[in-house]
Amino acid sequence: MTPRKPANVSFGDWVEGQIRDAQRRGVFDDLPGAGQPLTGLPVADDHLSWVANKLRRENLPVAAILPPSLALPKEIEELPGRLARQRSEAQVREILDELNDRILKAHRRPQEGPPLLVMLQDVDKWVGAWRKATEQTRAEQAAGRTARQAAQSARATSPQDASVRTQPRRWRPVRWRPTRRWRVIGR
Repeated sequence: MTPRKPANVSFGDWVEGQIRDAQRRGVFDDLPGAGQPLTGLPVADDHLSWVANKLRRENLPVAAILPPSLALPKEIEELPGRLARQRSEAQVREILDELNDRILKAHRRPQEGPPLLVMLQDVDKWVGAWRKATEQTRAEQAAGRTARQAAQSARATSPQDASVRTQPRRWRPVRWRPTRRWRVIGR
């Protein structure tokens, strides 16, 4: 059993003394994994690796800490996917205008990090590409819809499947039945 902490010794010093005493006695010598590096610890390649690990844990974009000369090309690389998720041309134009504003501000500021090689984006070119892509996906969706409708109508008109219900079953609530588990007090 461990002796009580003396009143005139700080808690940290007392714990360190206990650990040194156990090391001298050899208590830690035959522990599993002795002399091997600890697993699960992040490998520190540089003095800022903790920042990248923190961003990964918090699910934040790494572009948030990059200098503009690195963040803007990365954003332009991801731009087609981002534009494809938009529903209206106004939203697409707004995204492109904000991006062009950030590019202009980055060119006006003193350079941080590598040189900024990104130029302003042609809004009309991107909007045209977005229109073409959305028209193509709408056409594919319409073709898929007509194929499904044709298959459903063929199923409904075939004589062997006439007995099969085309309408889904309506959900009916289960009828409530009183149980006799509970006794009424006072009767």
